[in-house]
Amino acid sequence: MPTINLKVGAISVPSESLIGLIVSVICVAILMLVFRYTKIGLAMRATAEDLQVVQSVGIRATTVYAVSWVIASVVGVIGGILLGAFPARTWNSRISASRHSPWCCWAG
Repeated sequence: MPTINLKVGAISVPSESLIGLIVSVICVAILMLVFRYTKIGLAMRATAEDLQVVQSVGIRATTVYAVSWVIASVVGVIGGILLGAFPARTWNSRISASRHSPWCCWAG
């Protein structure tokens, strides 16, 4: 993917950051809608509040836990895709750390 920078005044924002921001905002909006307007979202909020009351009403806590793991897995996959899809802008930490403290180099 070509590197495109959006310049706003003196600030230059790389396209990778913009894509990450847009995807993050979309994910947060979807999760907010799911938790607020679906039955499983209500069940998840109720389970977080009081497990015994949820079980007495007839909601299966194991289903709620399974759905929460699925949501966490999907969010993790999206984060991994965003981190792996774009080349990282790295710096040599050992050289930088050696200027400040030799202990940082040995610790890794």
